[in-house]
Amino acid sequence: MTLTRSQMKKLVYQYFDECSEKYFPDYAGKFEKPKFSFQKSQSLSSVAYYSCKIFDNKELKDQIFFFNKNVDFSLELLRSVVFHETIHYYDTNIDINAFYNEVNNDEKEYKEHNDFFMKYMDIINSVEGPGYIAIEVRKDISLRDYYYIVELQNEEESVYARIDELEENLIHTIMESGNGIYNTLLIYETNSFVMQMLRKITTSLKYFRYAYVDEHVEFSAMLEVVKKTPPLMKVELDHEKCNEHKTDEHKADDRETSEKS
Repeated sequence: MTLTRSQMKKLVYQYFDECSEKYFPDYAGKFEKPKFSFQKSQSLSSVAYYSCKIFDNKELKDQIFFFNKNVDFSLELLRSVVFHETIHYYDTNIDINAFYNEVNNDEKEYKEHNDFFMKYMDIINSVEGPGYIAIEVRKDISLRDYYYIVELQNEEESVYARIDELEENLIHTIMESGNGIYNTLLIYETNSFVMQMLRKITTSLKYFRYAYVDEHVEFSAMLEVVKKTPPLMKVELDHEKCNEHKTDEHKADDRETSEKS
């Protein structure tokens, strides 16, 4: 199952609450809830991490769980990673004094996986299963190699955009960005090699980057291979609704075409 970012966000908070209530019942809900964000890394050593800022008055701010958006998260992997970061979160919040002293002590290196972490790792593993929480990177983690190409087409041309996620709001915005001149939206799955090629030849159009591929023989050939597989999604655009979003320039073009015919 491929998780979108919006799906992950809901699940992160669901798993955080589950871990809190199950393993930290005395402290659940007492501290500022962590936020959720993505960072991009090609290294598997950075699957996720907990981050915060601590001030001289020992107040914690900007508590965030960061996730590597290049990691192919399954439901099981995401849950175990959230549980891992939740231990760090409670370690920091429960004993702010110790955390403050460690990060500000120049003579002592801060130890992320300290006695507190090891204690709760053992507790969770005794319930969830051996190795559920681990310090080393799990061997079953892999970097994703799937991306999506969006095609907007009409009777005369097609343009292409690259996107990372199949987010509903993102797809809707792509439809809107077509200015009402495209009839059909198609989405294909592809890999990083094709995406890198597309990135080289894209031109800017509103919020997304599109490529007119007629003059790019190499990419056109790769695109033909990609399109041999049925699209993941095909949407016939609402012509009347799209027409409302046409620019004055496109409306003028329509009038001119009508007058000529």
